[in-house]
Amino acid sequence: MAQPDVYDDALELAGDLAIPADTAMKLRFIGSRMATVAFAGHKGRMYRGADAPGHRFAPVHPDDVALLLRSGEWMVDAPKPARGRGR
Repeated sequence: MAQPDVYDDALELAGDLAIPADTAMKLRFIGSRMATVAFAGHKGRMYRGADAPGHRFAPVHPDDVALLLRSGEWMVDAPKPARGRGR
């Protein structure tokens, strides 16, 4: 089954970003699992996610971002746009 285009766009974005190797990228767990599930990254790195407080976000090594996005259970957590102060 093909994944929605949003994942392809996210994978492309992750690949295009020039993220230093020592800088983690914040990903949000978007899966429906309530219990914590482990995701294996490269070089033995592990990430845990769940639809529960404390497990919705993970700092992910840049080398593992595409891998977690492909699972369909994670997305890049984009910062919310700053709201202007009304004049």
